[in-house]
Amino acid sequence: MIFSPTKPAHQTAPNTLPVLILSGLLGSGKTTLLRQLIESKQQQATAETWQILLNDFGELNLDASRLATDGISITPLAGGCICCTAEHLFTRQLQQLSTQQHPDRLVIEPSGLANPAAIIRAIRRFNQQESHTFFKIIQVITLVDATQFSESYYQRSGLLRDMLNLADQIIISKSDLVSSQQAATQQAWLTQTLGPTKPVHLNLTSEQLAGCWQAPRQNLSFHLLNDTNTPQLGQTSQRVNSSLPGVLIAQVKQGDISLLSWQGEAEQLWSRTLLKQLMAAPPAGLLRLKGVLRTGKDWQAVQWSPSGLDFADQAWYLDNRLEILVDWPYEAFEQARADFEEKLSKCVQVRDLV
Repeated sequence: MIFSPTKPAHQTAPNTLPVLILSGLLGSGKTTLLRQLIESKQQQATAETWQILLNDFGELNLDASRLATDGISITPLAGGCICCTAEHLFTRQLQQLSTQQHPDRLVIEPSGLANPAAIIRAIRRFNQQESHTFFKIIQVITLVDATQFSESYYQRSGLLRDMLNLADQIIISKSDLVSSQQAATQQAWLTQTLGPTKPVHLNLTSEQLAGCWQAPRQNLSFHLLNDTNTPQLGQTSQRVNSSLPGVLIAQVKQGDISLLSWQGEAEQLWSRTLLKQLMAAPPAGLLRLKGVLRTGKDWQAVQWSPSGLDFADQAWYLDNRLEILVDWPYEAFEQARADFEEKLSKCVQVRDLV
């Protein structure tokens, strides 16, 4: 059964609250960055009010009375990690911000053990409610400790990979404690691994600190099939209508080898079982399939090639994305696309809260 879309929360909420999430493992420098953000606000002497939610207020070591004068309020979230044991406290705090406190901006600094995916999911779930305020995530900034980071460390730490996958920009902290060559190597490796659309900085200038609130959310590159095994395609993408439920954007790059892309609502749930059944007998002419789909509470990366279908956990939350490479004759292309969309639609089970 497929539920029809409901009205987005931000269309009914009279106020929008910009949210900045600072992410990183223990000791990565989140508190230092938070202090820099606070100092940047104090220097600007704006009349804005900020609310800061963090797990350990003691580490910040700032004058609470001075902060209050500068329009900054800090609330420690005790009782465990925001993303698990303290999630109910976090949700309660969102409710208070929505109905009582009404700050102009919100900064969240979770513990180094918190997966930002769970925090983002809690915010999205709250936004689905009838609320006075829509919490708009402006950026997720992830910090990486230059003295600890390595390629092998990246491979061992699933939490760090999730933090980096969800980040809009990345800061390599403590770069002054390693050689300039090592810092540059780390920066280049992260850029190559995560893609050029995700900035990796060795530090932030005062202008970039202020710009954290203006920078738009990064989007996963729409073309997931961008590796060296993908044939060269034309540069022109054409938007098309789609029969898939919940689709926001459907695009086609048509040629000898064609690329079809679908971008759908995050609320759509996909069935792994039905996808497996579909791809056990793939349509003629299908060369590759790759996607990021919500199959339950979380998302999974989906890949198909003639050698088989694979699923892997993926830190994501913005939407559902699916792309295919096909070798369909021009005169049969539209019918083949319609037939495949009809089969795909049967794999979409429900529209639910995230």
